[in-house]
Amino acid sequence: MEDRTARFGIEPFNGQVKQIWQGTILEGGGVSPPLRRLVISADCDIAKDKGSGEFFVMDILRVEKFAERVLLSDGRADLVCILIEMARETAKSRNSSFSEVSDEVLAEWLVESEDGRWESDLPNLHANEKDLLLAIRTSVLRFIRKCEDGDKEPAPRLLVECTNQQMIKKVEQLNKRLKAAFQKRLEPSRVDLYILPPMPGETNTVGHVVPFKSLTLMSRSQVCMGRMDLVERPNGFTPLATCRPILLQSLLQKMTTYFARIGLTDTFKAEQSTVVKNLLESMR
Repeated sequence: MEDRTARFGIEPFNGQVKQIWQGTILEGGGVSPPLRRLVISADCDIAKDKGSGEFFVMDILRVEKFAERVLLSDGRADLVCILIEMARETAKSRNSSFSEVSDEVLAEWLVESEDGRWESDLPNLHANEKDLLLAIRTSVLRFIRKCEDGDKEPAPRLLVECTNQQMIKKVEQLNKRLKAAFQKRLEPSRVDLYILPPMPGETNTVGHVVPFKSLTLMSRSQVCMGRMDLVERPNGFTPLATCRPILLQSLLQKMTTYFARIGLTDTFKAEQSTVVKNLLESMR
């Protein structure tokens, strides 16, 4: 019986000379590490040059790079909220008034307090609890400073680190919540991206992400069919690999669904609910 799992793979590029097709993965751009793009335009459009020398592509990002982007953008706020909530739980055990403090004020208190402030605000603060607060503060500051400094520092780590052995269980619980929140940002079920396996023979990544929002046009003149052509066009792209047919169809189907979405207004949703409500009332 055929192994259907093999249909969803990527294989080395073995296309025709001077020809690329839908599903071809290009690599290059004259940077290190090289950029990767997935050809999306239909085969007939490319073969007959219906785009007048241009065709549609989408970015292919190493999943680790995409994860860093999530940590520094929309996902960062959710992760910081989890850290702040754990700090609140710790503070409330010593001072119940912390339950009324806003997240913004609590975050400022956590990261900007001078020596002795915590002990003053939290009577009988135990050394173990202080170590936990210090570990949380370090994690929050990593996210904040990385966002402010751009690419000057390595990507922030996701998990909290605390050397206090008495706090291991609390730290494990906190890290479990952080991983669960982060995983939601990278689930294959997300409508705006598609997850690909590593390229053939690749060992420096666990996989790749194709963000549908990266759809753009690329010039045919940027494509070099042989690596020797890069001598004259160092910023060019060469074919690297090809998506197998079923994998490509799956990706295109999901992409089409994403771009074909039609959002409903709150008013129309209310009208829909009214239709159902009126139906139920008429069935008394």
